[in-house]
Amino acid sequence: YLDAENFVPIRVTGKRETRGNEVEFETPMSDYKEVAGVMRPHSIESKVPGSPQSQVITLNDVDVNVEVAEDAFAMPEKAAAPAE
Repeated sequence: YLDAENFVPIRVTGKRETRGNEVEFETPMSDYKEVAGVMRPHSIESKVPGSPQSQVITLNDVDVNVEVAEDAFAMPEKAAAPAE
């Protein structure tokens, strides 16, 4: 679902498999703010239609093109086996 005025997604719906059962889901997105020239949602909710439960992710800040040290992507060293 797209916002007709700003052309940003405001809801995603679909189905996913959970514990062998197909379950419908919806993800409403809101509180759009411009970040580095791109409109990004700062509130993302995930829920099953008709269920009172949901998960909400609220973003306070979004940083783009942040420098990340190369070693952040290194695989951790394998732990030595405990001595017997």
